[in-house]
Amino acid sequence: MSDELVESGEREDGYIQCGHAQCVEAAVLGARSCGEALVREQKILGGRVNIIRVLGTQCDTRPEDAWCAAALATWQALNPDEPLPHYELVEGIWHIRGLN
Repeated sequence: MSDELVESGEREDGYIQCGHAQCVEAAVLGARSCGEALVREQKILGGRVNIIRVLGTQCDTRPEDAWCAAALATWQALNPDEPLPHYELVEGIWHIRGLN
């Protein structure tokens, strides 16, 4: 697994590249958690996810946000025929039904 992201600080449509290790690691973990859950629930046989970049706002994007966004994006990419699972922010922690 490798992380290839553009330079931290590069802006795109009002967002800043979240290239710091905590957000990247959280995004990888979110994608992995979702993929493993989909296999465990027999919704898919397997798959591959490539994270190209992690974007967020400089003032308030946290690793937990990157985890949640990557998990939901992975669900949508690997299981597009079903709606996204229920997710909510409770006391600053994202909860996605079936993942945590």
